[in-house]
Amino acid sequence: MSKSRTNKSQSIREYLSVNPVAKPKDVIKALAKKHIRVSPQLVSAIKGRSSGRTRTDRINMRQLLAAKSLVDQVGGIGEARKALEMIAKLQ
Repeated sequence: MSKSRTNKSQSIREYLSVNPVAKPKDVIKALAKKHIRVSPQLVSAIKGRSSGRTRTDRINMRQLLAAKSLVDQVGGIGEARKALEMIAKLQ
């Protein structure tokens, strides 16, 4: 008779799909009730990957400097926001 194996990562993803704001400790406790032992590191890694944020979402230094230049040119962050809102309306 072979031992049934549970995919721990899939169990974590399933729990997080129902409880997206659960902390790693909450996930560990909930899965422990189902006799699934997971580490805090695994939970954090799975949760981090499932957040939807990718490396392309991050702003690089060149983009940050360009944004700072825009803020300086238009006279402040408030004016830059107004300019960006106008641009958004045009699109």
